[in-house]
Amino acid sequence: MVLRFFSTSNPLIFSTIIGRKVKKINERIDAIVADKAKFQLVERGEERLAQDECSVVTATSQQIDKNVLHLSIPDPNSVHPDLLTLLQGLDRVRTVFIHSAEDVIISSSILETCLSKYKYLRSLNFSRSQFEELPKKIGKLKHLRYLDLSWNHRIKRLPNSICKLQNLQTLLLGGCDEIEELPRGMRYMESLGFLCLATRQPSLPTDEIGCLKSLWFLWISTCENLKFLFEDMENLSALRSLYISTCPSLTSLPPNMMHLTALQDLHISGCENFNFGYQAPCEFRLRKLVLCCLIVVEELPEWLIKGSAETLKNLNLEFCPVLVELPDCLQNFSALQEIWILGCPLLGGKCEPGGDDWYKIAAIPKVIVDNVDIKTAQAS
Repeated sequence: MVLRFFSTSNPLIFSTIIGRKVKKINERIDAIVADKAKFQLVERGEERLAQDECSVVTATSQQIDKNVLHLSIPDPNSVHPDLLTLLQGLDRVRTVFIHSAEDVIISSSILETCLSKYKYLRSLNFSRSQFEELPKKIGKLKHLRYLDLSWNHRIKRLPNSICKLQNLQTLLLGGCDEIEELPRGMRYMESLGFLCLATRQPSLPTDEIGCLKSLWFLWISTCENLKFLFEDMENLSALRSLYISTCPSLTSLPPNMMHLTALQDLHISGCENFNFGYQAPCEFRLRKLVLCCLIVVEELPEWLIKGSAETLKNLNLEFCPVLVELPDCLQNFSALQEIWILGCPLLGGKCEPGGDDWYKIAAIPKVIVDNVDIKTAQAS
């Protein structure tokens, strides 16, 4: 378990990276405003404009400029009631970023203000904000491009009105482990390109996610009951990255997944009952493949990777305790630059010089087995 936490494919680490990137955007906004004032790099009028457009709301805040565009609220529970009244009087806000190091219960007044008063919102970040119901008014934010509801452990349903957000490009639901059912009508979210979802459903419905023609990144995580993915997955013609993590009931991939011709990155981790079985050779041309914490997978199937012989650059096999051999076709993978094998006791020894599988990977520039660079060790 400790090794898994430090694994590069750990979904918690991955989501943390995404959160940090969003946080850095807000930090840069604050830094730009501070640097302009400190070094006097702009005229006073431009300096005031930048300060007016960005505001960090804290317990000590006394006022908020009416022209503010971007709001950052580190601790919403510390905001004075009088300041909430001022927040309701703003009408130009484009960004609301609520961030806390820990889960925080968000008041209905802040939710109401964001969804009712800020009609021109482009970005709304409620990560780690805990509330039980997202108001139906969310569907009226027709300009919204980015919505982060991740790590809300209280919310059980999303209103179907969220599917009216036809300009939404990013929707983050990772870590929302109590969502009983995804909203109906997701097929209408035609601009959605980046989707992280969680659900307690045993299967994902057809004619919903499979209709998202713009979707290029899909992360399915913390779905305890999920046994089947959606059958029309092959329709995701733009999908480049697919992450499946912590879905202990998932047993296999859908056969039609072989037709995801744009797929480049495939990560499967923490799926206790998952196995590959046999399928027809896949048509996609992967660049990176990560398999982590798959406790019943005995072999890396040739049908999964054979079509990627000229494109696969990175192969990570981590904490697969019964993984026993590599496919013969790996010796013909001309683009493969690195193979990382960690915590695979039945395979690791075979992938060292003189081992049964060494001839399959001997031409790969970098071979790491249990944190040892085999090529470097061999040279010394």
